Amino acid sequence: MSALSATAMRGNYQELPVILRADEEAPEDVTSPIQHESSFPARPSSRWDLRAKRFYLTCVFLMAALIIVAVWFSTSKKSADRPSQQSFVFAVIGDWGRKGESNQGAVAEVMGRVCAQSRCSYVVNVGDNFYDNGVSSVTDPQFVQSFESIYTAPSLTNVPWLTTLGNHDYRGSVDAQLQYANVSTRWHLPSRYYLEHVDFEFKSSDGASSSASIDLFFLDTSPFILEYITDPPYLPPKSDVRSQDAAKQLEWFKAGVSSSTADWKIVVGHHPLYSAASTHGSMPEMRSAFEEVLNSAGVHAYFCGHDHQLQHLALPVAGRASHVGGGSPHYIVSGAGSRTRLDVNETDPNLLWWNGSSGFFLVSLSAAEMQLDAYLFTGEHVYNAHLPRS
Repeated sequence: MSALSATAMRGNYQELPVILRADEEAPEDVTSPIQHESSFPARPSSRWDLRAKRFYLTCVFLMAALIIVAVWFSTSKKSADRPSQQSFVFAVIGDWGRKGESNQGAVAEVMGRVCAQSRCSYVVNVGDNFYDNGVSSVTDPQFVQSFESIYTAPSLTNVPWLTTLGNHDYRGSVDAQLQYANVSTRWHLPSRYYLEHVDFEFKSSDGASSSASIDLFFLDTSPFILEYITDPPYLPPKSDVRSQDAAKQLEWFKAGVSSSTADWKIVVGHHPLYSAASTHGSMPEMRSAFEEVLNSAGVHAYFCGHDHQLQHLALPVAGRASHVGGGSPHYIVSGAGSRTRLDVNETDPNLLWWNGSSGFFLVSLSAAEMQLDAYLFTGEHVYNAHLPRS
């Protein structure tokens, strides 16, 4: 928004003492100021001249103030009419922590610009926050090298980063990432799994006010992956993936998502249920644990990472609408926060779209639909989908 400034130069006047010799008579007016050169027209009286200048300057300031108010009002009205005010917006990024390398810094720069333009309320972080082996303590320099010094745009520093844990985070101290929420005002990880409820109001394009609610369920998915139970990098003396009670977490999730009355039900985890990539791909353990309740509870979308691309997948469920009109959840893989892979099977029947470059998703929610946009580290806007809520 352009800024309007107005400056006015006041007349430069001084009052100097008049020193008289004993034999001199005082002039008629010893209090008259010494007047420097001025562009004002000459007046018969110097006192009148000063009053005229003051009146002129007062008019200038009043006019400037009126112009500033008019510009502010006009700009505010335009801002209120922007599409970003018609929805609740957040960015989704994952698999990023590489000290700015592998396009991480470029993705951060683009995400900062996009979030400023779109007025993001959150960043949803789907895990693998620090490569390759997590962090060792709350003072680990990677918190600065891969996070604080990379995502520096005000649009990213002034909003909460709703965070999940990935498998690489379990190769270090998970407790350190939990404790870092006491150090950073934007790092939001209150526990290994948690619920975030949001009520939001917005204006539709015709000016009518609306409201909607969101339940965001953040899962800790590593304890559900069988290979980590015996794989040394995930066992003591670092973190112990077995210390997480997976059955208790699943019970908590089923109860919460099934009883949720929010307009939008969104689930976030690190590992995919469905993915068209060959490196990891669809994970049977995740589908076995979560797919049935995602379908029965009417979850709208599942966001994850782990595979290093941007993917949008969906599939029909018997007796419900197909993915083009809602029905089963949309499965969105946003694991392209830095290094990526080009290992996607384009013939996968559930794959709607994918891109193998570094980037992120932007999600805009209204009462009626979810808008899904994808941006690359180059700044390109490469994908847009409108997904009905029901």
